[in-house]
Amino acid sequence: MLEFQNVSIYRKEKRILHDFTLQMEEGTIFGLLGSDYRAKSMVLSAAGGGQTPDQGKILLDGVSV
Repeated sequence: MLEFQNVSIYRKEKRILHDFTLQMEEGTIFGLLGSDYRAKSMVLSAAGGGQTPDQGKILLDGVSV
């Protein structure tokens, strides 16, 4: 399971993600929709461990990413 728990990410004092929470079971297919291109890219980067959240946790099978 991939889990975002109250994740916030800021860059250059600008809020990219704020209090983002998501829980996905293994095998789930999902899409990200929205006008802000940075937020969607930041979610994917954070899920892969390429971006560290300023607040909150990202867990993969209960282990911190």
